[in-house]
Amino acid sequence: MRTTNLTDPSAPFHGVRWDPDQPIVVSIASTGGVVSLAFARFQRHQPRDLEGLPRYTIGYERISNTGKLDTDTVGLLEARLAQWEPHADVITGHGLEAQLKVLRAAAAAPDRLPSLSGLAQRWPLRFLRVAGLRPQLLDTAADIDGAHEDLVRTCAADPRLHSLYLTPGGDDPRVPITAAVASVLLAARHMGWCSWQLLDLDAVITASSDRLWWAGSW
Repeated sequence: MRTTNLTDPSAPFHGVRWDPDQPIVVSIASTGGVVSLAFARFQRHQPRDLEGLPRYTIGYERISNTGKLDTDTVGLLEARLAQWEPHADVITGHGLEAQLKVLRAAAAAPDRLPSLSGLAQRWPLRFLRVAGLRPQLLDTAADIDGAHEDLVRTCAADPRLHSLYLTPGGDDPRVPITAAVASVLLAARHMGWCSWQLLDLDAVITASSDRLWWAGSW
């Protein structure tokens, strides 16, 4: 079983072309054997106040509901990474280096996962940026001032950001999705592509669940 708000999860970027003025941020969240993904497009030269955009939509997919990583889950993540690389300006995650090691270890043949292996190799070297090289890698646990290794603490430290879905416990499918969405928004704000005075992550997830990705975004 997978949870997604995309009509065609196998082609999340169908019909969408990379545009230097409209950067795309992609996030990976892998916790407790569940892998979730989130992605959103922003305006590079016109940062948006997300609090003032009630119809702002974020694409997401929870590709594993089993609570146990297996080769199928890692294979699907590999397929998604291959789709994203031509489009993403930033790939992000919260403490993603450790998560990538766990994901590769769960694969039967990690060397046959070029996108995932490449990302894992680049992650510790993400500060060595090459001009024009995309996507940029940004870890919201390590690369943002005031961040914590614990995503819940990072969000709780900012009184302008609110979420009950990030509270540990329960089996709500929105919990891992919210983790991925939080990294997308934290990374985009760090890049200067969005802002908010007060943002309820749970409302963003709930609203996005009823809309097609990109619909009503801009």
